[in-house]
Amino acid sequence: MVSKRGITQADWIISIAIFILYLAWFFIVITPVLNPVTKESLPADELKDAFMGNASWEVNITPIILRSNITSSSVPIVMDFPFPGNALNYALIGKYRVIDDRRLIFLADFTASPVIYNLVHSSFNYTKPAIQTNMVAGENEAESGNMEVSFDDGIIDDVRYRDALRIVRFSMQVDGNALNTNINEFSSTSISSKYKVRTPSLNNTFYVLENNSMIYGFVDTTEEKNVDIDFVLHEYKRYFADSQNQGSITYNVTECDNFESDFIDFTDGDYGLAFIFSDDVSIRMCHDSSLVLNISASADNNLNYRAVFHEASAGMDDLIMPYTAVFGATNIYEGLSGSNMFDLESTNYSVLKSDWNMKHDFNITVYNSTAEFLSIGRPPYRNTEVHSKQYYAWMLNEYADQKRVVINILLW
Repeated sequence: MVSKRGITQADWIISIAIFILYLAWFFIVITPVLNPVTKESLPADELKDAFMGNASWEVNITPIILRSNITSSSVPIVMDFPFPGNALNYALIGKYRVIDDRRLIFLADFTASPVIYNLVHSSFNYTKPAIQTNMVAGENEAESGNMEVSFDDGIIDDVRYRDALRIVRFSMQVDGNALNTNINEFSSTSISSKYKVRTPSLNNTFYVLENNSMIYGFVDTTEEKNVDIDFVLHEYKRYFADSQNQGSITYNVTECDNFESDFIDFTDGDYGLAFIFSDDVSIRMCHDSSLVLNISASADNNLNYRAVFHEASAGMDDLIMPYTAVFGATNIYEGLSGSNMFDLESTNYSVLKSDWNMKHDFNITVYNSTAEFLSIGRPPYRNTEVHSKQYYAWMLNEYADQKRVVINILLW
């Protein structure tokens, strides 16, 4: 019995010794050595910088700060858009937006004020969110709110509000000549319809916006032009421009009223029609057999105006300035791009080595605690001493949402 027990212990000792020798042989001879403190001359930092240069991108976020006394979920915002580049590379987070002719157009929710919307910009082509609207628009007509506008060759023909004809006729003269409407275009989105007339020195554009009874007009010029705009209107009973120019309108009077203002409002019963201009214009109001409003202005660069149908109780301040909107300071975010990393992953390894001027072989893996996002390069050779180094970085999506990741670099 004693003899048998001694033999068993010896066998056990020999087996352990063999196993330890095997492990030593396996890690030293068979597998590469992952040694973070040796091979410090290998350019891991340079490789990381080259990788980041190709895999990273910038996403910019610019807040738009809006205030309004109007409580509504669909106030139309039309503001100058000063940013360069492709309109597809911009989005308004969570909102349907239109960027057209250096203008940003969207509908703001003013159930609370102030409200902030974030404008995002990157190299990504953003799609607009799917929305349901009541916008009805065609080349010759647009319906929105309680308003129906007829167009002919990109110019207003007539306008009905609450089924009654309110703008009977429209015309425009440039330097004393009728606007040439031979070149005109129509386009529409889910929240807007656009009617534009192009001439060599002047463009005129109308917008009708979803769920709003107003027309936006823009006159853009490359040189100074004298512009005359005529509206033949429904026979409104009263008007108001300022404290000196207001009152009842008496018809069958040959003498016209002349004054300068950036605002004039007509009312009749429960409803009205206001015209708001970007600057003071010369206003001539004639009311003989019909009510004719003539607007004269010198347009150098641009002239814009709005025709707003409203309830008679609407306040003048809310008609003139329904909101204020300013761009805040832009925040710039940098991080790894999923799309850029995908392009690198599909790039030939030899091409990457050449582009990055890398003489050593390498492997780069990007991962977080739950997923691997990228692996480029090749696995280390057997019996090769490998230098490893890890870096922390941010992965950034197209809306600047950040996710912490690890970059693991192997060099040999």
